[in-house]
Amino acid sequence: MDAPLFSELLEEDSVTDMVNMEEYGYCLYTSAQGTEESLLQDIEDSVGFHVQPRTTSTTYFDSADRPKNVKELWKSFINYGINLPVILLSLFEDTSTLQRQGPIIVSEIGSALGATAALRRSHPCRDGISVWRPIRKGVGPEDGLFKVYPKSHRIESEQQLRESDICADVIRIRADQVLITHGGLWIEERRGAGLLMWMGFSEECVGLHIDMHSLPFIALACGASHFLSRHRALSKIEWETAEFAQVDISFTPQERHTGSGNDRTETAESVLIRAQEGLEEVQKFITELGDPTKLILSADYGSVEDPRTAFLTVGRDLDPRKWFLRAVSIRYLVKRYWRAQKSIRDFVDEE
Repeated sequence: MDAPLFSELLEEDSVTDMVNMEEYGYCLYTSAQGTEESLLQDIEDSVGFHVQPRTTSTTYFDSADRPKNVKELWKSFINYGINLPVILLSLFEDTSTLQRQGPIIVSEIGSALGATAALRRSHPCRDGISVWRPIRKGVGPEDGLFKVYPKSHRIESEQQLRESDICADVIRIRADQVLITHGGLWIEERRGAGLLMWMGFSEECVGLHIDMHSLPFIALACGASHFLSRHRALSKIEWETAEFAQVDISFTPQERHTGSGNDRTETAESVLIRAQEGLEEVQKFITELGDPTKLILSADYGSVEDPRTAFLTVGRDLDPRKWFLRAVSIRYLVKRYWRAQKSIRDFVDEE
């Protein structure tokens, strides 16, 4: 028998990985080559590790707060030696409409929740995926790397998970490996100081799916940490129902800690003041319902039919005034279905 071609061996390995992903909800890919020292140094320099001690309160660094060249640098690192586009093709029917979240560098994998381990999903969207890559050295449980519940990615609730008798497995990611997890995979969050780069992919808008089981750094990065207390994500509530009309749809941006130490905060009152100053622009948004700020990234919902499409991937390099006006517009649309028809001026004055 002739020896198999190298391309056939690669194809066989890929099939095995996909079987593991489908069955277990996660898989490890080994990089075809070791990461160059110059690339690692550039990554560390981009977040100022040489001048910013790891003792600071910053637990994540979002590429949205960085210049374009840094964004591209981080994306090249997470894709180094694994050909991520090919992997995505095997996981999604259509990659042309995928939404990307991150990359985000996580300098403390767990959240500040004390010693109690928390059950999380590896991605807010059940059909999404998370990509995890260590920076410079491998990570394991001693670094705070989460445990995984194999074959749990189709289990809907925490109660069902506990009744399934699935035990959490300890995993390790070597420095030359990338972990890919199914969005629905249940993981057990631990505390530690492991250093990872994370990037997510999904077909739907992340903000619709943030709930109590979402990873806190993802919710923080997209300004949706106030949804971490929700037992049911907005995606689980039909928007035409009275239940959705009663949901407090906050458009107040969350406080965000950036790598430079700058915080970004805003109050609801100042949002409405900005809206009063730009009523014509708000009305234009409502009339056209385009996407001038590129914040509505949902591929599955029509913006006219479903006002939830406004949530919640906020780019910090965008004009904040446009984002505030956009948010007010969407809130007006939601309430318009459940109250007497009012003008946008009446709505803003009432709010």
